[in-house]
Amino acid sequence: MNTTKLVQRACAIGVAIVGLAAPSLAGTLYTSPAETGQGAIPELMYCSVVNVSPGPITVTLDGMNYKGDVVGTTGDVVLDPNATRLQGFWGGAVYCRFSVSASAKKVVAGAFYSRNSDKKLVSFVPAQ
Repeated sequence: MNTTKLVQRACAIGVAIVGLAAPSLAGTLYTSPAETGQGAIPELMYCSVVNVSPGPITVTLDGMNYKGDVVGTTGDVVLDPNATRLQGFWGGAVYCRFSVSASAKKVVAGAFYSRNSDKKLVSFVPAQ
């Protein structure tokens, strides 16, 4: 093997290792699935997120069903510092997924579960 090919391969391996070692800035948080009582799925679930960082971030809120399918989404939403987004999901959504363009430590997020039948807020589950 000639020296040029050896150097090219060594550089390619080095770039690959550095690429794998670089930490990802993006984060994903999830809430635990919840029921509204008596084994029923939530009639309405609200996913809520607050940007606690000093700069704007992009976040996507997804309502997920028990199979892990997205049943509703906000798409990408830009949140300014200290701004919040609250999004209601129904149609079988039982937990929230929050995809954040920055570290997950830059947001506070969770899910509110409610019943429409008696207008009761059943629970709040923080995202981790």
